[in-house]
Amino acid sequence: MTEQIKRFEDNVNEQQVIDALRDKGIDDVETKELLIKYIDQCHSEADREAVADPTLSNHANIKAEIKIAELYSKTQYKDYALESLSEIYQNAGQNESTKDLVEQIRQLIDELNH
Repeated sequence: MTEQIKRFEDNVNEQQVIDALRDKGIDDVETKELLIKYIDQCHSEADREAVADPTLSNHANIKAEIKIAELYSKTQYKDYALESLSEIYQNAGQNESTKDLVEQIRQLIDELNH
């Protein structure tokens, strides 16, 4: 039980990271720590999904990367979002289990380009 409480206390929400990125920038030490925690959380969620259903491993990982790219897209680091989305767009299109994410990724790329 205490491990679950500790994990909850360590959680970083998206808005905390967005605010830190906007206010202090990506090179700030505290901001980097928050960002790393957030990225780790996203990947941990994907890992839990993959454990629950191994056939969804790629799908869960790409969803995590989309979530991270969406975070960047809400800050001045839109170029990070575009780079990440371009990569996962190619990966999603090559795997049958992730083809349903291709359109979502394309829409996000289009929004960032306009």
